[in-house]
Amino acid sequence: SGGIAIQKKAVERQEQSGSAVILTTRVGVRIYETVPGEIIRSLRLTKFVVQKNERLPELTVVLGVRNEGNVSIDTTNNLNITGLFWHGRDQTIKRTSQALRGEELIINTAWPRPTIGRYRFQATVTYNDGQSTRTLSTPAVVIWIVPWLEVGIAFGVIVIVLAGWLWYYWHQRRRYSGQGWQSYTIRKGDDLVELAESRQADWRTVAKVNKLAAPYRLKTGSELLLPPVTAKTSNSKPKPPIKNKSS
Repeated sequence: SGGIAIQKKAVERQEQSGSAVILTTRVGVRIYETVPGEIIRSLRLTKFVVQKNERLPELTVVLGVRNEGNVSIDTTNNLNITGLFWHGRDQTIKRTSQALRGEELIINTAWPRPTIGRYRFQATVTYNDGQSTRTLSTPAVVIWIVPWLEVGIAFGVIVIVLAGWLWYYWHQRRRYSGQGWQSYTIRKGDDLVELAESRQADWRTVAKVNKLAAPYRLKTGSELLLPPVTAKTSNSKPKPPIKNKSS
């Protein structure tokens, strides 16, 4: 299809009358040309790319369609986005376009970048080939969206907390391991508090090292780990028994 527009040549100023109204006439003629032969409607997908740019707040999805027929073809294009872990952002973006004969149609779609997740992109192109409706599908493209700065900060915090917990666990285990302590045979009348104070130790620490539970009764003849005797502890005078007598 085409057309011819015809306009009368402008009249010279001196030939015009004194009227302020100037009329211009145009005639349009529509022309159709019939070309014999078969009409071919055929499309081919040429590209499908999901582009990430860390400096932009969006992703760019590029779809390429080449018209291999001999007439222009109207198309309906669907971009399907699926969150593989979080379906709250599932979306279908629909667009219509026209692929010109013998040319490649490039369709760019901007999609707001999510904060984090794993997403699947796939596009379909639907058109009529003159006999039926055909649909072309692209291969699926899966991408990860990872905020590396936030992940690095979180990982650093986890490492610091884990290191602190390991240090505390190691310190507590060493403190209550009884390493370097001496074995003592409990005699009748021994008291846990008295024995601990005689070695200048806290009775709770002695109980925890020996895995004693309340009411902390001592059994005559059993073994008890106590801090080693030093010159300082040997000269200390134990207090009289006050509780937790051995049985």
